[in-house]
Amino acid sequence: GLGLLVTAAVTTLLSFLFEFAFVNDGQLKESFGVFYLVMCLVSFFVLMGTNMMITTRVIRQNKSIMGPFILYSVIYGVFFATISVLIGGQYLLGIALGVTALIFLAMCGFGYLSHNKMNSLMKIVSTLVVAIGLLCLVNLVILPFAFFGGNYGAYLSGGMIYWIIEAVFFVVFLLYTAIDFARIRKIAESGCGTSNIALYCAYTIYTDFIAVFTYVLRFILMFAANNNRD
Repeated sequence: GLGLLVTAAVTTLLSFLFEFAFVNDGQLKESFGVFYLVMCLVSFFVLMGTNMMITTRVIRQNKSIMGPFILYSVIYGVFFATISVLIGGQYLLGIALGVTALIFLAMCGFGYLSHNKMNSLMKIVSTLVVAIGLLCLVNLVILPFAFFGGNYGAYLSGGMIYWIIEAVFFVVFLLYTAIDFARIRKIAESGCGTSNIALYCAYTIYTDFIAVFTYVLRFILMFAANNNRD
């Protein structure tokens, strides 16, 4: 909850700041695309470094991961603020957040109630991952031939496979959310948790939420773009 609150606060404050600095300034507005790409790259490397720091501290149990966890939440806030300005406001971001919260709550409840069936869930996830791999291989074969051969029908088929892959990925993330919550329940019931283990569980759920949120946001943006085109 603290991680999501920090991300929401940073997103809200910086989105207004970026909008004032870039969008309202005609000269800087054209450079926002470059700024967005730079922020994506910086956020990626900082998030990777913070993730390694959190994992190392949990394994060694020598330092608290609260600081890196908060930094991780702040970086996502910066990233979502740039997206908010790019899409032209916070309205769609708010819709995506609400939809994600409902889906996430349902998957957490599913994971909590099905903690004894975690092995079955893992088998389903493994099967879906294999299916994604096969679909990616098929797409790698179809798209180059379609692009260079001018086969429009094959190109459309490749695009369809791409969206199937995206949908399966989304289902995998949802199932991972349920699996992670089932694991957290087992850790809690075993009584072997430490402060860092508890924080790591919170970090795990936070990353699950962000993963689901990014997918929901993409789907909503595509839906809104199609409506505007119509």
